[in-house]
Amino acid sequence: MNETINLHCDPRTEQYKLALTVGIWFYNLMPFFIGLLINYFGSRFVKLVAALFHIAGWLTLAFVEPGKDYLIFLHTIFTSISSAIILITGFAYCRYFGDGVRAVISSIVSGASISSTMWFSIFQVNH
Repeated sequence: MNETINLHCDPRTEQYKLALTVGIWFYNLMPFFIGLLINYFGSRFVKLVAALFHIAGWLTLAFVEPGKDYLIFLHTIFTSISSAIILITGFAYCRYFGDGVRAVISSIVSGASISSTMWFSIFQVNH
């Protein structure tokens, strides 16, 4: 009566990989459009929109449950768009600093944005 059930997470892992791929695609696609938005609306407004996208992305992740797996894709899209906006507008803000610290500020901003891809690995290990 003691049966061992072998559960495979391969479909779920493939779905996470696909969501990450979609997120990377949106992250790399957005800089062209972000530049146009910054020229038209200004850096501060575009950064505010990025904050709203970031909040929306994390809220969609909070509501993920069985049967609502599509929210993972929305999370990666919103988070990727907001991360790209934060990175690009961060470079625009680096010009306000002096020559001695401009490179340090730029590397901190880009490092913070690039490190956002670690969340997939954390969820993969913890799940």
